Formats: sequence, structure tokens, C-alpha cells
Amino acid sequence: MNGHEEEQTAFEIGVVVPKRSANEENEDCDCVGVLVDEFRKAGLIVERVQGIADEFIKLAAPLETLGRAAAELQLRKRTHIGMDLQFEWEEVEAFVRQPDGSLFSWCERFHCYHHLIYGIVNKSPSTIALKFEGNEYHWKPGENIVQKLESEHFVKQVFPLHDELKRKNLLKSWALHWWNLTNQPIDEIYSYFGTKIAIYFAFLGMYTQWMLFPAAFAIALQLIDFGSLRLLVLPVFFVGIILWAVIFSQFWKRKNSALLARFGLTAFYILSIQHFTRVCGKISVKLIKHENNETTEKRADSLVYKVFGLYFMQSYIGIFYHALLHRNFLTLRQVLIQRLLVSQVFENLLENTLPYLKYSYKKYRVRDKKKREKGSSTRKIQFTTRVEKEYMKSSYSASIGEELEDGLFDDFLELALQFGMIMMFACAFPLTFAFAALNNITEIKTDALKLLTMFKRPVPRAATTIGAWLNIFQFLIVLSICTNCALLVWLYDQEGNWSIEPGLAAILVMEHILLLIKFGVSRFVPEEPAWVRDSRVKNATRAQDMCSKQLLRTISVGKKVFAVVREGER
Repeated sequence: MNGHEEEQTAFEIGVVVPKRSANEENEDCDCVGVLVDEFRKAGLIVERVQGIADEFIKLAAPLETLGRAAAELQLRKRTHIGMDLQFEWEEVEAFVRQPDGSLFSWCERFHCYHHLIYGIVNKSPSTIALKFEGNEYHWKPGENIVQKLESEHFVKQVFPLHDELKRKNLLKSWALHWWNLTNQPIDEIYSYFGTKIAIYFAFLGMYTQWMLFPAAFAIALQLIDFGSLRLLVLPVFFVGIILWAVIFSQFWKRKNSALLARFGLTAFYILSIQHFTRVCGKISVKLIKHENNETTEKRADSLVYKVFGLYFMQSYIGIFYHALLHRNFLTLRQVLIQRLLVSQVFENLLENTLPYLKYSYKKYRVRDKKKREKGSSTRKIQFTTRVEKEYMKSSYSASIGEELEDGLFDDFLELALQFGMIMMFACAFPLTFAFAALNNITEIKTDALKLLTMFKRPVPRAATTIGAWLNIFQFLIVLSICTNCALLVWLYDQEGNWSIEPGLAAILVMEHILLLIKFGVSRFVPEEPAWVRDSRVKNATRAQDMCSKQLLRTISVGKKVFAVVREGER
């Protein structure tokens, strides 16, 4: 392979087509046969697998095929001098490899596969008739064969396949590694799932690690009897968690830069309200399609803001009602416990059991259909092929639809709502931080298991940050300063008198100071580590020097050639 280092080739894409009847004779221009031949002509490795109800075409691509596709796509990749240049297969050694040693990331490979699969067109001047069990499909000149067969509902689905070896390694080192609660193999997650999912788990891991400090503080507040000093301890706790949140958000930006540089209510009420909010979320998706947003990323951010606004009202309206009208800390704590325990436990159970139930139901339907076709049979029908089992699994999509967001939308939404709840009402019930920390430790493992075992391999989505969610977290920090100051006022002012007294004045001063600290830290603390900034400047300087030298050589050679030509003319 041009002397380049070989990479292990695995089947990464599956194509689902109907299964031919056993008694059907071979036909000329067999639809599946032509499709397989075209895949092979495109340089793909093909394996046909017969399932119980469908046939599956597994596709893999050698490194050279991926390199050719990347060059045709004019893919830009990072070089060893720090510049992003258009990929050239002949100059492959100039480009930086991924953390796992592969040349292309999963996102880049997926785009190459998409280009290869959907780049197969009929280059002949005549229409080709594709036949399958009495049906005939006309493949016109210049028409893409996969899109044609998808429009005819012959190709049922094209989806990414799990790499069994890498999946098992991740299960062992990540999802089932309970001794290491928050540290995660981010490089391996990035290589397998892509940037967006890796950033989510990096954020969740850092968020959980940092939460251990306020959780320990909250447990101490709960266990130690401070007596008359308790009214002084609560403001200290409040100031501490605000500083914690501000510093966390800023240090997350720094970690994000470093990663990029390396590469109260009852269960029924909750269910009904969340179903209503999901419906509103789907309406938001339809409305966003008519907005004049420049890019898909901006449309996704617009969707995040709109749907979070709906969930914000749904999640906190009952809590604000108890906080503003009743001013009863005991009742408020009961509502917070109900929301944290009932809502989050219910959501975790739902998001982890529903995909399995859907998967089991699909298998039951296929078995039942096959039994009815063969007549009554006592022999149990077994699913023996891994690709067919993966096909029956649900896609990792958002509850509001997969037009703009994948399943990470729901996961980030859950984190944002949790963050708002524990921050905005921290003074009312500090122990919520301990509940949240325990929930997040479990969330890391359950989300990992969910992605590796319960869903199809997600389609990679390009993302460099957590996007609009970071703005939402920062908004919640500002809002929590105001809400906790109000809670402290009510706590000190037992009689409900709103006269300006030393205690109230001190709280108002504290609010202004915390707001200044929040915006000051965001303003003056760099969002990227010094080594990242220095590396970027160094690479830019080196690239500029190389370009300058190359330009000087070109000018010098051109001048010499011009002089020779002039001399010859004389």
C-alpha cells in the first residue's frame, strides 16, 4: 500500500436489503448482485450475510480507499507543522494521526464511506434494469444507485456497525470498570464514537469530579450541628458553591481547548408533563426549519435554547411556587427531593429500559412473522448474526427528533436541569449536591453501557464544544446567585419584613460581589491553557516561515528561468 503503514480493516457500515426467497431463481441484473459489484468497484470490501428476515451487506474500506475518498472530498487535516491542509494520499506521512494511531478519525471515515456509497452512479449512457423477485427498478444514467434503491424502499437502511473488538475493549476498560468511577478513556471514546460524544463524557466526568467538593461540604453541613452558627455557615456554603461553579465553567473551557488540541411531583405527573414538553420540542424543530440560520450548528443551538426554555418552565415552576409563595424551607426540601429522586431515577430507568424493550419487541415481531410464514413450528428461531441484532436496535436519537440533534441532546438536557436545581436552591437543601454526585457517577456507566450495548453505533457529528449548553450553564450560575440570595433573605427574615437591615444589606452586597466575580473570572481567566496557546503560535510561526521560504525559492527559480530565456533570446 504505497509503503504506508497498514491499519486493521473492520466492517463499519451495514446496508439492509430484502432477503431473496429460497425458491426464487437467479435473475440477470440481480439487484443485490449489481449493488455488491458496484461497492467492490468503489474499492470497498463486501460481505453478504443472510439474516432471518433480511439480507445484510457489510462494508469495510482499506486505508487507500479511504485516502482516495478523503482526497476527493478535499478533506482538510492537521499536519505535523500545525496547519490544516487539504489531504493528499501521496503525502500521507505529513498528516497527524489519531490518538489510537489510525490516520482518519471515525467522523472522517464515516464521511468517506458516505462519499463512496452515495458516489456510485450509472456511468453508462443507457438505463440499467435491476430485477428482484418480479420487481424491476430502472437505474438511469447519472443516477446514484443507493439513493434510487432507497427511494424504492429496496435499501431499507444504511447504518454504522459496531467494531466488536473495540466495543469489547471499551466495555472492559470503561463501561464495566466500576473501580475507576470518573476517569474515562477519552481518547478511545473519541476514536470510536467521534468528537461530540467524547466531549460529552469529558464534560460529564469533569463535572462529576468537581461536584465531589460541594457534595462533601453538604454532607458535613447535614451531619454536623453548628447550632446558632448555622445561619452563618449557609452563606459560606452559598459563596463556596458559586465560586465553585464559576471556576468550573472556566476550567472546562480550558480542558475543552486541551482536548481539541489533542484531538416534586408524582411519577404520573412527571410523565405527562414530560410527554407534553417533548411534543412542544418537536414543534420547535418544525419552527426552526423556517428560521434563517446560517449553519446546522446555529440551528441546533437555536433548538437547544427553545426546548430548554420549555423544560425550564416545566421543571422549576412547582419549585418556584413553593419558594416564592410558601417560603417554607421544609416543604421546599421535600419538593427538591421528590424532583431529584423521583424524576432522575425515573428518567434513568426509562432511558435504559425503553431501548431494550423496543429491541425485544422487534425480535418478537420478526420471529412471529417468520413462524406464520413457515406455519406452526415449535422450533425456536434464533438470531445468529450480529449485524441483524444491531439492525434491530434503536438509533441514538433525541426524544424531540433526530433532524438536528442526536441522543446527547437528552443527556445534556438532563445535566442542565440537574445543575439548575442543585444550584438555584442550594441554600434550601445543600444535600442535593451529594444526590447529584451519586447520580452522575451512575450516569457515566449507564450512558456508556447504553451506547455500547443498547443502541446502534451513533452517526458521528462534528462538534468542538458543548455549544449552547455552556451558555445555559452560565445563565444558571447567574440565576442561582439571585435565587440563593433571595432564599437567604427569607431565611434570615423570619417574619417576612422587607425593611433594609444589616443582614439584608450584607446579602445584597454579597450578590453584587459574586456577580462581579463571575463576570470577572470569565473575562480575565484565559479560556485555553498556556501550552495550547504557545503551541498554536509556534505552529503558525513555523508554517509562515516555511511558506515564506517556499515562496522565495519559487521567485528565485522563476527569476533564473526568466534570465535564461532572456539570454537565449539575445
